[in-house]
Amino acid sequence: MLNQFEPRLRDRRPADRYRFPPTFRKRQFCGQEKEYIMPVESTPARIGKSVIICGEVKGSEDLIVDGRVEGTVNLSESRLTIGPTANVAADLSAKDVLILGHVQGNVVASGRVELRSGCSMEGDIRAMRLAVEDNAVFRGKVDLTAGATKQPDGPSAPQSGSIF
Repeated sequence: MLNQFEPRLRDRRPADRYRFPPTFRKRQFCGQEKEYIMPVESTPARIGKSVIICGEVKGSEDLIVDGRVEGTVNLSESRLTIGPTANVAADLSAKDVLILGHVQGNVVASGRVELRSGCSMEGDIRAMRLAVEDNAVFRGKVDLTAGATKQPDGPSAPQSGSIF
């Protein structure tokens, strides 16, 4: 008999790991067809503190980097987070980039780039939007035009980089 104050095994499941509505699959076990819930991960992929990657990283899901990466990181339609313990010497390309650690290389984002307090970024940034918090260190150039997207066409589009 279970004590009413003792947590049950099914209550110990971390609910935030699963995205709802869950997908149901039918599978046959010992001649009987049973329905089970297939979990869908909503957490981003992670490169841990002790992991060192030299080369190219490509993906189509969100990624958190806490280790060391050298080379290139390309996440075309995903969010890239450089954690506070990360040390990255790579060119970064993603939809949104959040930098909390140390980055040496260029960043291209089709959306937003955020430089948080305590981060260090050395390289050029090309994006639609840029947010820089106090105490963030940045050395490089910024291009806040269309980022990785194409430029607008038409008579109202400026022909040069000047305002007048």
